[in-house]
Amino acid sequence: MSESGTAAAASRAKLQYAIKTSLSLTLAYLLPMSLGWPQPQTAATTVMLIAATGMVSESLQKGVLRVLGTVLGAVLGLSLIALFPQERMVYLLAVSVTVAVVVYLYNAYQGDSTVFMLTAVVTLMVFNGGDAEGAFLYGADRAFMTAFGVVVYTAVASLLWPVRSVDNTRTLAQGMAQRYQAAFRRLVQRADGASPPLDEFLTTLLADSQAFQAQFATVKNHADGVTDYLPEWNAVVRACEDMEALLLPALKQVSRNAVECDDYIRNYQPALDHVERLFGEVDAAWRGQRGTRSTQACAIDLNTEQLRGAKHLEVAAVVARAELLEKLQRTLLELLAALDSLLFDRGSFRGGPGPRVKPTFN
Repeated sequence: MSESGTAAAASRAKLQYAIKTSLSLTLAYLLPMSLGWPQPQTAATTVMLIAATGMVSESLQKGVLRVLGTVLGAVLGLSLIALFPQERMVYLLAVSVTVAVVVYLYNAYQGDSTVFMLTAVVTLMVFNGGDAEGAFLYGADRAFMTAFGVVVYTAVASLLWPVRSVDNTRTLAQGMAQRYQAAFRRLVQRADGASPPLDEFLTTLLADSQAFQAQFATVKNHADGVTDYLPEWNAVVRACEDMEALLLPALKQVSRNAVECDDYIRNYQPALDHVERLFGEVDAAWRGQRGTRSTQACAIDLNTEQLRGAKHLEVAAVVARAELLEKLQRTLLELLAALDSLLFDRGSFRGGPGPRVKPTFN
């Protein structure tokens, strides 16, 4: 996707987000007012609080959890009022401790933390200035309107331009696999005049890699289809990192007087063909095409007799190329195993080490 297309897609997403938020806010006001319900501003405030988190939920499950968080906040708030109806200072101390615990959970939880935010807000909202008379009805009205705001926001977000973060993440991951395949082809083949300059190619690859890493860091803790298969997604990200660590330094070290590896690796071309086949299987998997995947790597057969008479630099280059082919095959096979579980729910995938920790700046 070109830079202009990416910018247009980002602008369109922001416009859709603004329209959905404003529509939710309008409905949160108009529906309670038309039905004669009290405190419509509470529902509107709830919509603004959820929208401020920057997450437009794409599932009704998250809406249900937010409603449960609202109910939990109402139960906590009304219970504290019932326990300390006359002791205002004791009540304030108890509610402060309760909200502090909930806020800690809000900051520590890695999923949709708006559940805890609503719990804390409703716990405070049911307090009617210390007036015990009518406190239950006041708190129940506030809790009901907060839950209504959650329902309105969830319904609009689910029905109008529903956001599927996992689809965007899959598209970026598929694009990264194609980028690494192009990098591999550039490494083993002589670049022609139609190929972009190496610096430009590497800059584009690194920019796409950073975009994928930022997208994954944003959605891994709350997007359906990512959190459910987090070990598989961690394996995908790790494979991308490993391929980047293998191919980029090798590309930077390619010189015009490259060593002819055919003279020192007996099955050099079959090994290259096998790597190409693995890349093709990865791309086919991202496209949703189920097929029989490779399960073994092509063993590299070094011609030791030829290497004995070669120069030291040539030997080092051949050994480095052989090691790259072995590691690249192993990485692609691990990626295919993760994709089998992620996309087709088959195989018994066992998650390995997670991706390397990189700072993400938004």
